[in-house]
Amino acid sequence: MFLHRIREHIDRNNLLDSDACVLVGVSGGLDSIILLKVLHELGYTLEAAHVNFGLRGDESDQDEAFVRAVCEKLSVRVHVTSAEAELRSTTTGISTQMAAREFRYKFFTEVAQAAAIDRVALAHHVDDQAETVLNNLFSGTGPEGLAGMPVSRPLAPGSAVRVVRPLLGVSRTDIEVWARKHRITWREDSTNRSSKYRRAVLRTEVLPVLAEQWGPNAAHNIARSAELMRAYVDSEFEPAVESRFAFVSRPNVQELDSDTLATLPSVWQRRMLLEALRRWLPDVRQTAAIARELEQLLSSQVGRRVEFAGGIVRRERGSLIFSECPSKELGNNNEILPVHPGRAVALKDGSVCVDILDYEPDDLRDGAPQSVFADALRLRFPLRVRRWRAGDSFRPLGMLGTKKVSDFLCDTKIQSNYRRDVFLLLSGDDVVWVVGRRLSESFKVTESTTRFARLSYTAA
Repeated sequence: MFLHRIREHIDRNNLLDSDACVLVGVSGGLDSIILLKVLHELGYTLEAAHVNFGLRGDESDQDEAFVRAVCEKLSVRVHVTSAEAELRSTTTGISTQMAAREFRYKFFTEVAQAAAIDRVALAHHVDDQAETVLNNLFSGTGPEGLAGMPVSRPLAPGSAVRVVRPLLGVSRTDIEVWARKHRITWREDSTNRSSKYRRAVLRTEVLPVLAEQWGPNAAHNIARSAELMRAYVDSEFEPAVESRFAFVSRPNVQELDSDTLATLPSVWQRRMLLEALRRWLPDVRQTAAIARELEQLLSSQVGRRVEFAGGIVRRERGSLIFSECPSKELGNNNEILPVHPGRAVALKDGSVCVDILDYEPDDLRDGAPQSVFADALRLRFPLRVRRWRAGDSFRPLGMLGTKKVSDFLCDTKIQSNYRRDVFLLLSGDDVVWVVGRRLSESFKVTESTTRFARLSYTAA
């Protein structure tokens, strides 16, 4: 009966072809071991993938050894990698759990592509679905979060490899009963019941209370609600998001038309902003608070920006522009970094950015000297930025002749202990801008200028 229900779920949702090779994610825990055994029993050709995260010391190594032994007994090829070094050195600001998930999915992608496999099977079941929906609900989710995990989806955006969930129609109790009936052993992860993780609290405290008050089918009913919401999201909501995003976004660039966006109801404005983050700045968290912060840009002055660890969103006339995160900070005097339009480069105490405008600024003195305007057609991209050096010279705006940068700094009363951290923006070998201090006369805006560039410095 157990195998029949899983086979029926697989066939009803077209998850697997009978002659396809399937990559199974195997941690060594109950769920993934049963998934491996069940798919083996059902006759699928299998390969396995295991990530040793190294976060539980010897326990992690024992998990790996156990997975290798099970796969050897089933004559299933297993791919193993270690993620300990990557997790301990991550600086992205996300949780260890999220970093582990990203690493695991990246590994699955690499293995699947190398082995020409287009299906990756994961062991999520009904209780996992209920936990997901509740966790999303308590976090203030929208329709997609209430829909929980789909039975199938691309492993990564645009990927031909799909994640499938063959156990999403059975409960953890069903899995345990079948495992004990067939005397199957597995590894227990002690962190699965640790109250420091919200998932564990839902599993060990919240769901048991719900089952006590609403009956043993409480988790099934939550999963059923998610299934209904998923049908709505797939058939109605996602097409509506797609059509509205096409309406407010501009082709071939990472920009939203702010005038068009402002015509939408607030709830759709925020949804479009989150969709832009999802597509263009995936490292930025997609939360209601961030959506509200970006929504405020719609009524802010031109040039305003919101900076995140994973990117920058800035307000221009008629548009919101989504740019990648700043490059690394410049180090020694000899280091030179490219400056591309719309991409900030981190300096010692701030960042420099060059934006190409499709309009003529109302006030060319706006924000000077931290923000100045230049003739974009005189610039040769990519521009470059570096610390100033002895012998550098340029023609300061308003002067007829050239002046050494060292003399300019002295004349403008820059204290000697601050001079080392003065940077130059270069076009080829020519100084365009002593960053935050003076534009070069050679690149100034004139009456014949037809295309404008804003050079801006933002203090940290």
